Amino acid sequence: MLSYKKQQKAPERNAKAALKVLSNEHRYFIMKVLLSSSKDLCVHELAEEIGISQSHASHQLAYLEACGVVESVRDGRAKCYIPTDSPLTQKLRSVIKSLS
Repeated sequence: MLSYKKQQKAPERNAKAALKVLSNEHRYFIMKVLLSSSKDLCVHELAEEIGISQSHASHQLAYLEACGVVESVRDGRAKCYIPTDSPLTQKLRSVIKSLS
């Protein structure tokens, strides 16, 4: 018999992943800022915009990158982030847009 986790379908896993990403208010605001920006944003810019430390922003961005919803690019010594075009990112965009 298959366990519940193995029985979950892709849409259920995607919904669970989207809810987990958005369950943290700082990740929610990071995604909201990134998705509304026309350019990549560096850690210090995101931290300042949201009102959190650079260390905390960096930690949340690493989580978002591991989930595949953002990707990092180097700009000299600074690490900047842009949203990906993944299906999960598109779902997050829809949810955030509907909440705004």
